[in-house]
Amino acid sequence: MVTGNLEAQTFFPPGKVADYTGFQYLRDNDPDSMGHNTSFLTRVANNVIYILDDSQLAQLKSLALSQQAQIDEYGYRRFP
Repeated sequence: MVTGNLEAQTFFPPGKVADYTGFQYLRDNDPDSMGHNTSFLTRVANNVIYILDDSQLAQLKSLALSQQAQIDEYGYRRFP
């Protein structure tokens, strides 16, 4: 359900795209009842990073660096 429209794709929280990829379900059905706690994302991210091997981490870092300009533009476009 990616529309190509910045506003439609970035409806917060947590985003229409995330709803269709299972994050919303995971957050709402977390066995620890921590889904709406601000520490939930940190815990999920740390667990994902923990299971990645060195080549996967290198790929993740490379992707992050290649997307930095797009992420900056996204942030600037959210300012009124």
